[in-house]
Amino acid sequence: MGILLALLTASLASAQTPACAPVDGIGCVYVSPKASEDGTAALFVYFRGWVSPYNGSVPVSERLRSSRSAFVNYDLDRAADAAGAVLLVTGSSDAAVRDADVDALEKKVGRRFSRLILAAHSGGYAGLAASLPQNRTVARVIMLDDFYFDDGPGSLGHRVADLVAKGAACAGFYTPHNKDRYEQRFKPYLACSVDAFGKDDHDAKVKQCLRGYATTGTCR
Repeated sequence: MGILLALLTASLASAQTPACAPVDGIGCVYVSPKASEDGTAALFVYFRGWVSPYNGSVPVSERLRSSRSAFVNYDLDRAADAAGAVLLVTGSSDAAVRDADVDALEKKVGRRFSRLILAAHSGGYAGLAASLPQNRTVARVIMLDDFYFDDGPGSLGHRVADLVAKGAACAGFYTPHNKDRYEQRFKPYLACSVDAFGKDDHDAKVKQCLRGYATTGTCR
């Protein structure tokens, strides 16, 4: 009886877990039931942070598992549902999502992406920096304690500033270990609503705040 109950519980849990379908070489995709059904939708790209033991570069063979782990750990389906978006989760912090990948994903899910929401956590700044699109409208950029990038012309901070100048909203947070980098590499030249949180909030605030950052631009 105990084995049958365990199997039934596992089956029910699986049935209740939203599917994040494989996207070759990148991670997984979740089509929110709240995404528009008129053929268009927002694409919400979540660039995940470093994954132990691979750190900055997860092998392609492990990216599906890695992306699904982030999907579950950070309740990413809830953020996508709040934004009414299709969600793409990368399985490696250095995984790039380029215009051709977005084109292919449109065909895969049968939606045209009218705008992008881009969120990078921690080391996911590397994937974000490699992915800023040339042919897509970016509606929001969300910086989740990811201020590790170098400063200077052409840096990620300046490129995000260019997107904001074109109309993108910007929000996020930093924790104490990133305070100096945030103030030196980002704050001086970008009007972005960035919260200061505590030393133990590097992961916790992603789960807590992402829905708000993706919709109102504030943690809620």
